Amino acid sequence: MSLAIETYRDVQTLGDGPALLNLSWTLDERDWLSLDLNALVADCLSMELDQDLAWTRRYLVKDPYGSDSLGNAVEHYFATAGLAEQITCAAGVNGLLHALAAMADENGVAMADAVYPDYAHWLQRRGIVVCALHDALPQREEALSAFEGIVHLERPALFPAAWDDAQAVRALCARMPRATILIDESNANYCAPAFSAAPLTREFDNLLVLRGLSKAYGMGSLRLGYCVSSAALTARVRRHVPALSASSLSLMIGREILTRGDISAPLRKRIAEAKAETRALLAACGADTELLPCGDALPYLLFSEPPSVLAETASVGAAPRILFKRHALWTVRGPREIHRCSVPLHTARMARLRECLTATDAGEASAKSG
Repeated sequence: MSLAIETYRDVQTLGDGPALLNLSWTLDERDWLSLDLNALVADCLSMELDQDLAWTRRYLVKDPYGSDSLGNAVEHYFATAGLAEQITCAAGVNGLLHALAAMADENGVAMADAVYPDYAHWLQRRGIVVCALHDALPQREEALSAFEGIVHLERPALFPAAWDDAQAVRALCARMPRATILIDESNANYCAPAFSAAPLTREFDNLLVLRGLSKAYGMGSLRLGYCVSSAALTARVRRHVPALSASSLSLMIGREILTRGDISAPLRKRIAEAKAETRALLAACGADTELLPCGDALPYLLFSEPPSVLAETASVGAAPRILFKRHALWTVRGPREIHRCSVPLHTARMARLRECLTATDAGEASAKSG
């Protein structure tokens, strides 16, 4: 099974170019936040210089899991007291998933359909039985309550799922008290803080919620992920996550970002507008019928194969070529790859997409008339 990072092999560049509109990832989302993150990071680094590199020189042996450094900011962000001691930080959400794969045992892991493949990859390398959630767990209450393995979900899911409703997560935790519910909320940065299941860790003893600063914030290079765990699971999590995994400087910057609270409201609004506009452009070209379902909060459009109208853009006049990205998934039926288009958020980039599709449409009309 491939790792998600391998899908970047054929992405030749991460930016736009004179003849390229790069929709392989959302490179313009940070500009739609209500806070200038570039200025915030610059202020953090300036303060660090003024304070003789206080955080850079700080070796956090007294805070090896980052709970003291990040805990209060996490409590503030989720408006939930008592979370600070339940925080375990690592080098990104992927670092947490890799470490937490070692928590799985002979009871196996039941996974929701169509999730990132990395966690399943590491489980299978360890010989852990991985199966689909609905296949592994008949809906009989006795089967649900008896399951002692790990249940893995993503919220919000790439494809719309029942777990996107917080009440469904609450019901799952209650119905499966012996299971460990492991939720990857990397995508939840595109939602309001109230969307998160993290506060439920104060209510249930069997919940782990993973968060990061990559999606929406565009700060993946900080390599900072944090696990909010039920208090009963925190020691178990820390037996598997290496101490001192998150750098002190990343913790300082992450703390400053989270204490600003919900800064993604303008981004959420723009994503909704841009998705609707992009769908309308595709509909005008007859390509909207090729779309797969995708979670409303996410800045993506999904296709089984690149739509033909976009695949043809490279040969039409001076219109820019559009670059998509393969998106790897673990599914019930085995590994799968789909194609992902990150909708352009800046008006200038949306105009380039419109130019490209208009040129393609005109080229097809000319060919037919000829």
